[in-house]
Amino acid sequence: PAPAPAPAPRVAYVPEVKKVKAAVFQGQGASAEMRLSSAGADLAGKEKVHYSDAKAKKDLADLEKQDKLAKAAAKGCAPLKKKEAKAMYAEYDEIEAKVEATEEAALAAESALTEARSRRATMTEMSQLASASSTARRVADQTVSRWIELEEMVEKHEEAGGDRP
Repeated sequence: PAPAPAPAPRVAYVPEVKKVKAAVFQGQGASAEMRLSSAGADLAGKEKVHYSDAKAKKDLADLEKQDKLAKAAAKGCAPLKKKEAKAMYAEYDEIEAKVEATEEAALAAESALTEARSRRATMTEMSQLASASSTARRVADQTVSRWIELEEMVEKHEEAGGDRP
């Protein structure tokens, strides 16, 4: 009889080491431009990725927005909700005209008081004009301080990655 074939030698199974593929745009500490520009380098020789200019700009804008949100999250502030942002920007757009109007009213009240002093008005009239002048100046100062406050809020909102509605 023919000899039995020799059994095949046993080989221990060794799983193939899989390479972990990280997202092209992922990375801590790198700016959006750096991550986008390194995307082509990561894929060099492997496969070609064709980006249109519009797609590249959109991706860059998205990455910059993500960077802003990450920085804002690190600082502990977040952009306003859409409704709140809309109300804030509406007030911000209108306040400059309001500041001018209140400043003009305060100046008019102060000039009326000065004119009354020069013509030696009665004490009652002087008291009323002084009160009106003081009130007008207070309103003007409050309007200016609100304008400054709104400017700071707009800056913080934009730094946190919020868009103007």
